[in-house]
Amino acid sequence: MDLNKYADRLKNLKRKGVSLSVKNKQQILQEEKQTSARAKPAVYSMKTEEAPSSETTEESKEAKLLQYSMKDFEQWQDKERRKSQKSSDVAKYQDLAKFTYDKEVQQLRKNYTNKVEKPKKVSINKKGKIVVKDDPHLVGSLADSLNKTANERYARIEKKIHRQMVSDTPGGFINEKNKQFNDKIERQTKKREEN
Repeated sequence: MDLNKYADRLKNLKRKGVSLSVKNKQQILQEEKQTSARAKPAVYSMKTEEAPSSETTEESKEAKLLQYSMKDFEQWQDKERRKSQKSSDVAKYQDLAKFTYDKEVQQLRKNYTNKVEKPKKVSINKKGKIVVKDDPHLVGSLADSLNKTANERYARIEKKIHRQMVSDTPGGFINEKNKQFNDKIERQTKKREEN
């Protein structure tokens, strides 16, 4: 007898579950209709010139917030990530510039401590500025070191940009072997299309 009682209760619970899932589905469909109705642009008439009330603007803001999809959210998230990455890149470049400056000053100190130089001829020009004749050897070595570091930085940045561009493209490749493989596949598909 107890078994029959439990079987009846189970049937009733299953019916309730089915009816609740049907009700839930109907509510979801009704809610989707309402949100899609809100998403449609309003039709304006040339005759009526009523200013929107503050309540309607709040409702429209809420409706607009409800209209964001996961794709929109992911795009926004990517945009925010790129912004933060750019700001961190700027900080990295500032740190790099300071490190380079400190390194070059340290090299200058090493160069000057090793050499004992006689005082140079100093003069004052018409504008009142101090003029010291530069040592061509020092100027040349400074220019060479600056060119060397600039070329190294340019090469690193160019590689980084190239890697980013390749990874962003849909037909991009991971490495050189992957590129060769992709090229081989393209050649074979072109051959088949020609035949």
